[in-house]
Amino acid sequence: MTAIIYQLAVNLDCQQRVYDEIMTCFRDNTDTHDTDTNTTITIGDQLFDWQSLARLDYLDAFICETFRLHLNFDRDGRVANQDYTDETTGVTIEKDRSIFFSRSALHSSTDYYRQPDQFIPDRFLKSNRHQLVDSGAFLVFGFGRRMCPAYKFAPMVLKLTVAQLLVGYKFLPPIDGQTTVEWKVDPIFQHYVYAPNDFFY
Repeated sequence: MTAIIYQLAVNLDCQQRVYDEIMTCFRDNTDTHDTDTNTTITIGDQLFDWQSLARLDYLDAFICETFRLHLNFDRDGRVANQDYTDETTGVTIEKDRSIFFSRSALHSSTDYYRQPDQFIPDRFLKSNRHQLVDSGAFLVFGFGRRMCPAYKFAPMVLKLTVAQLLVGYKFLPPIDGQTTVEWKVDPIFQHYVYAPNDFFY
């Protein structure tokens, strides 16, 4: 959530697009649609239903792009269940050997991402996203049978939180104009820790 707020603040055009999309999905409290509290959420003085949440394509893309650039855990690993020799390099991975790889290296690869150092949410719009997700080039929640079980729930919670925040607040860049974050890497666990300056809104 910290990274999302940071990207909203330093990408005001994107923040406006997110806000506009959220507002188009609101409906008046006097609407005749289902107002069952089990299927709607009140944000401000508006009702927001789960169907509306699913239509927030740009917000979903914004969150995915934030995930791509701001991993909170970079290193992933597996244990080989049998000997394996790579045909290209000739390297053999022995059974029971632990293998670790960097998710951020994949997420910053020009093989998969055009201008990977730039914040471009449009790359994750529905018309483009399948090229990245289906190829395994987006590993925030892992891939395949062992992927994180919260891969649908977590983005939903973030969408609701962002919608709630943007109804009442606008996030602006730090007062000194800083638009970068200093990343510090834990040498053992590879956790990324960042502390941007205060935001004013």
